Amino acid sequence: GDLKKQIYLIREEERKFRRAILDFLAIPNCRISKGFHIDVDDFEKRFEEIFQGNPFLDELIVFDRESFQKLSLFRRIIEELKFIHEVRRRRFDLAIDLQGTLRSALLSFLSKTRHRVGYTYRFRKTFYNIRVIGRNPQYAVEYNLDTLRALGLSVEEKDLVFSLPEDARRFGREFLKSHSLRTPELRGNRVVGLFPGGGWSAKRWSVEKYAELGERIEKELGFEVLLLGGPQEKGVLSEISSRMANQPWILEDVSLKKFGGVLEKLDLLVGNDSSPTHIAIALGVPTITFFGPTDAQSATPPGGRHIAISRNEYCRKPNTLTCDLPDCCIQSIEVEEVMEKVKEVLESNSGH
Repeated sequence: GDLKKQIYLIREEERKFRRAILDFLAIPNCRISKGFHIDVDDFEKRFEEIFQGNPFLDELIVFDRESFQKLSLFRRIIEELKFIHEVRRRRFDLAIDLQGTLRSALLSFLSKTRHRVGYTYRFRKTFYNIRVIGRNPQYAVEYNLDTLRALGLSVEEKDLVFSLPEDARRFGREFLKSHSLRTPELRGNRVVGLFPGGGWSAKRWSVEKYAELGERIEKELGFEVLLLGGPQEKGVLSEISSRMANQPWILEDVSLKKFGGVLEKLDLLVGNDSSPTHIAIALGVPTITFFGPTDAQSATPPGGRHIAISRNEYCRKPNTLTCDLPDCCIQSIEVEEVMEKVKEVLESNSGH
């Protein structure tokens, strides 16, 4: 999700530095919570898919931190020094650190890049020579674009970017047709997607409530419901489906581009704060997103097409990966409140 909120920055950089070579260096942050783990190989595949077809980027560079950590201390130091040497060899003129961790700040400094842009956070700010004051809270797009403003550049566009090749769009059309889900262009049934996944268990709304929401959308609004997820959500999708009277169709375990090809055809996506939400936003699909321990304002663009239902102000364990509290904040979001928002969004976008 964070990565998708940074891609538009590449577009703006390309517009300002039209003859420049633009590379993106990613440092995967592999987090583990109950029943959930993504390894670096999976991250690399996802990164490559996200950037595939992006006309503004020349190369993706991945710092394979997890693989390095499996090595002995001596060997790890050697491999990390090799990586730093490779970055130095490229002789970058400008480095913009959007991650803002100690590791990314140090890597920016060790790269010997002449101009290094980063935020004024604690000791890390000493590694930059162009410092940006982080203006929080605000939408992450604006937050990241402040790095360009610090360079004296104006910003022309702020929309997220997620490029879809024609084969992904064709997959989306054929998937909906083959499952008797008609796209809006074909004047058939209209479709609401539910995404119950999320990297941390504390960010996930309960399967019971997703099942109840899905049934009410079908019965009260007459919309088709499509459950979406990746390999990590297989069990959750099956459980939600088994709890619904009319078992919905399920889209799971497809590439990000094909996933986007289906998302693009939806009337609305309802889900937890996660990557699909940002893909939907980039594709112009209205969203309703649930927030518990994470900040809604930084992840939600302004405007009525995207609604955040947040309990962050009541959260007793902010930014936690897991939550075993009986009154866990995200679980206090009730189905009735969500249904009202679903009706509101669908009615306001009925003419689109």
